[in-house]
Amino acid sequence: MRKPMKTISKTRMACFIVLLLMLLQACDILSDNPLILDGTTLDVEYIISTGEDETSFDESKSVDLQEILDDVEDNVEDITVYNITLRVYNLQNTPPSTSFTGTMSINGIQLLAVNNMPLSTFTTERTIFDSSLQAQGAMVSQAGINYLVMLMESQPLPVITARFVGNCSTDQVRFTVEAKIYTQVFTKP
Repeated sequence: MRKPMKTISKTRMACFIVLLLMLLQACDILSDNPLILDGTTLDVEYIISTGEDETSFDESKSVDLQEILDDVEDNVEDITVYNITLRVYNLQNTPPSTSFTGTMSINGIQLLAVNNMPLSTFTTERTIFDSSLQAQGAMVSQAGINYLVMLMESQPLPVITARFVGNCSTDQVRFTVEAKIYTQVFTKP
């Protein structure tokens, strides 16, 4: 009976040594590579409100991209944009079936265009890169994405003008559009 116990003990010891070596290697990797902070987001909200016999809207916001780094204390090495989302909420007396056509732009460079999409499409947060949205008429501009990525390489990060322009299928609408930019921030150790 004693012999199997020694074999198990040797197996456990071998596993422990392997895990210890892996941990030491991970510590070495972490000391040589940047720290990654996930989940850094920047929110932009537009309140869309049209009057009687008005269907068009044009909302602009100045957005300081430097806000992405508000909670980062280390030296930033790189910022990567990994997602952009839209959500429509606060539909005040506005039917979710109301459709809209419009564009989102940054400093005049188009990021997204939608054509005749119901507001209900975005009542839950949706990535603009969703292929089902593109099948419904959304078009992501690669030039706009490239421009945003280029802006993220600037130090310090600039203030941009984020604009949402379009038309609704009915008048007297009121709703909020929230755009979020999700980033990863890499810092020097």
